Amino acid sequence: MLSSLSKAFQEVVPVRLLKSKLLHQSGFYMLGQILQKAVSFLLLPVWTIYLSPSDYGIMGTLAAYSIILSILLMFGISGAVTRHYFDFREDHEAQRRYVSSNFVFIAVVPGSILAALIFFGTPLWTAVTASPIASNAIPFRPFVVLMLFTVYGGLLYSLPYSLYQAQQKAHKCVSLDLCSFVISVGLSLFLVVGLKKGVYGMMLGSCIASVLTALFASGLLLRQWFVPRLEWRYIQRSLVFGLPIVPHLLSQWALAMVSRVMLQRMVPMDDVGRYTLGYNLGMLMLMIVTSINQAYQPYYFNLMTSSANPQPRILRIILFYLAGMGFIALVGSVFAGELVALMTPARYHASAQYVPPVVVGYFMVGLYYIVSSPIFFHKKTHLLPIITGISAVMNIILNYLLIPRFGAIASAWNTFVCYAFMLVLYYVVAQKMSPFPYPLWRTLLLLAFLIGAILVAESVPIFTPMAWATKAALAGVYLIFSYLLFIKPFRSNAAIKTDSV
Repeated sequence: MLSSLSKAFQEVVPVRLLKSKLLHQSGFYMLGQILQKAVSFLLLPVWTIYLSPSDYGIMGTLAAYSIILSILLMFGISGAVTRHYFDFREDHEAQRRYVSSNFVFIAVVPGSILAALIFFGTPLWTAVTASPIASNAIPFRPFVVLMLFTVYGGLLYSLPYSLYQAQQKAHKCVSLDLCSFVISVGLSLFLVVGLKKGVYGMMLGSCIASVLTALFASGLLLRQWFVPRLEWRYIQRSLVFGLPIVPHLLSQWALAMVSRVMLQRMVPMDDVGRYTLGYNLGMLMLMIVTSINQAYQPYYFNLMTSSANPQPRILRIILFYLAGMGFIALVGSVFAGELVALMTPARYHASAQYVPPVVVGYFMVGLYYIVSSPIFFHKKTHLLPIITGISAVMNIILNYLLIPRFGAIASAWNTFVCYAFMLVLYYVVAQKMSPFPYPLWRTLLLLAFLIGAILVAESVPIFTPMAWATKAALAGVYLIFSYLLFIKPFRSNAAIKTDSV
């Protein structure tokens, strides 16, 4: 009996796939993220008792501003390090000079800019964040100052992290992430629960953890890579690659975070807080797809430079990815109401409505990561801001038109629509650059099933026999559906017939 089950399992999931370096690397990243998210879930009832929806609104709004600052001040250099590391694989001394020069640049230039903002930024903050709703104003001191220190810590941390990613040392990346997380949670619990410091305690704990982790990671980098010689040609090389990524990342920010900035001006801060909580829960999907992408990108770059025929291996990865990520998106979407009701007080239960569109939106992001890989490999990064920028402008326009009429839920669905639109644009551009037989119609059927399942699940009240039966049936049908679409064709000797157009 056991041998039969083992044989059947190996027919569906070959042993060679389970032994792949990509799967192991993805597993490391995902394990680290799962541990963090699991602890965050367990603490969610604590935070929602000690923090009001307005507090969540403050944190969500400042998170949006911190991300845009991080993008601007990183200059795209972390992405350049991940890509250019492979160009120096035969010359370690050149690698050291490249890494050291870029780290010094990041430490000095953004540090000077952030110091100026800390000392002289109050008028600028007041002008930029002025809201018609007086109660939505966020004080520059201490909240914005703490955010600026946290941003600097994140910038210093990004370069050694990117270097470990390029080296495919997932265990070091995960260890650093977990250390920072443990420090942040421990300090935040002490400050919020023990000292009753509220949102200030949450932000102070995160700030201290960010700075301490950055100092430790920077020390590790300098010990191994530091060269007492700054070479501008290496910085310039990174900037040539990275600067075109900056408007691309800013557009991604506009897709994911501009809604919080716009909501702060259009709806009460309590609604911004509920939206932030729901969005953060939906971002569990982003955590998963990003964990896989952190392993996939170096794997893809290495495969493209070392294999004469990489397409079959990449296609196998995509098929299993679609089936697995689709199931996670389904479960996360249809059980969102139960999750929020179990984990939070009644004042937060309206957050559940924002989770499904965000989850499916980040499923689109996971597909974008895969589809856009040829653009990064061929160093055509100048195309990124154009494509993502079009999608970002679309998101801003839709939010401006629909939030006043439908409220924050419009922003959540706008996120999905614009990510799907962005995916289509990247597919068209990447296919012209490097044609690949993606399973298009299968992917469209999968997406249609997910949207239909969300609508069906929303039509039944939570915690009822009808709800449990309906959602279990949806999950069961999906497993059969995905097996027939993605797994069964993979088992045939003929592999996958091309569905691309």
